[in-house]
Order: sequence, then structure tokens, then C-alpha cells
Amino acid sequence: MRSHGLSVRDAEKSDGMVILSRDLKEFGDHRHLRVKFHQNGLTTDSARGFLMGQPRVFMVAHVHSIDEKEIVCSPLVIGDLSIEDSNSMFSQRYTDGLKVRPSDFDAFKDVNFMSKVSATELSLLKNVSEHEVKMTFADMIGELHVPKDWGGEYCDLYSSQAVLNGELVTCAFALKGPAKFSPMDMTHCGKRGDQIVRLFDTGADVMVLQHCHVVNPAVRKTMEAFSLGRNKRFCIIDGYETVKILRHAGKL
Repeated sequence: MRSHGLSVRDAEKSDGMVILSRDLKEFGDHRHLRVKFHQNGLTTDSARGFLMGQPRVFMVAHVHSIDEKEIVCSPLVIGDLSIEDSNSMFSQRYTDGLKVRPSDFDAFKDVNFMSKVSATELSLLKNVSEHEVKMTFADMIGELHVPKDWGGEYCDLYSSQAVLNGELVTCAFALKGPAKFSPMDMTHCGKRGDQIVRLFDTGADVMVLQHCHVVNPAVRKTMEAFSLGRNKRFCIIDGYETVKILRHAGKL
């Protein structure tokens, strides 16, 4: 999980316990997340002060309990996502190496992603079916096998023909059509909210999530968290980028 925005407080200063806490409203959940651990488990003296600064870190944790009010867990690993180059003034985040832009795919290299999209153009996606988007992507990638939709699928399209910055990769696509033409939140991710889980369970090199509208931060953070946890690359194609791709393909 990404712990960006966690607040820190002492449970009992006498025993050295620390609690990281945040609400989960942006993820569509009314509960609070509590991450409890003893400060003796920190590997440096400055680590506790760093965590109190509400950093952007990656955490692997064991969940102890879940009830109506809170989710309680203990961290197994807490790591800073920044990778510092001591020989320069340069700093790069590990997540940057896992995030793939649509323009990185050779199939989309001629798409003008710098162009503007009007509200009228975005609204046109109300009338573009998920199947049409799937067929367009498959054609541009060069994937000849396009499966029919069914409820138990791990992804909407799987291809071993995609080329990413000159590298042949496998890609799993989760495509969200205009049935819910609104900004994407976690309620869009399947009836059980597990569509991102199933997408990463495909084991593809790159996981691609496409939506016909805006993709909200909670969904983007969830994709990034799974990417970090599985060490897999990911790409998000929102409605604006979908318009640009379909426009280039002559579908709009």
C-alpha cells in the first residue's frame, strides 16, 4: 500500500508504540486504516521523524483485524520510494520506472497526445462501446485473437504482440466502457471491486487500465500500489487519451 497522507501519533509514549492513521474515504470506504508498530523496529534513529513528516512510502503489512470502523495492521516493510543518486543533484522515484505512458507503446507512437480534447469530443465516448475500443486497440497492436466478454475473465484483452519502447511485451487490458459515463472510482472496478486484482493476476508484463472518462486519484493510487507490490509495469489510459487514440484511428 502507499501510505501518502498518513498522520502519526503515539499510542503510549511509555512503551514506544507508534500508530499511522488515515481515513479511506477517497477509496470509497468509510473506515480508518491503523498501522501499529513499535519504534524499536525502525532501523535508524531518524526513521520515526521521517514518518512523522507524512512521506510518500511503500508498505507491506499484515492485516490483524477488520471491522465496521477500522482496519488494523502491522508493517512488515516500510520503504522510501526515492532513489537518490549521490553523484548528482538528481532524484528519481522507483515508481517512475513502473509507470508506462500510452505514448510509450509503438502502436500509439503516431498519436498526437499533446492535442487538446473538447468537452464535445469527450462526450462522444458515450456512444463508443467497450467492444469497439477493444477492437481498435487490438488492431493497432496487431493482436488477431480478440476474446468474447464473459463474467469470469481476468482481463478484456490479452496480447503478446505489444511493443513498448522497442521491447516485445505481454499486455493485459481492463477496458471500461460508457455504461457508467462518469469519473472512474473504485466502484467502477467490478461488482466486488476486484477488477484491478484480477488484472494483475494475469501475470502480464504490463497492466493497462482504460476508461472512457476521467480516472480519479484513488484508482490511480491503487494501480500504482499493485504495481509496486507485484513489481509490474502499469499504464492508465483515460477518456482524454482514448479520444486521441480513436481520433487517430479514424473512429471519431
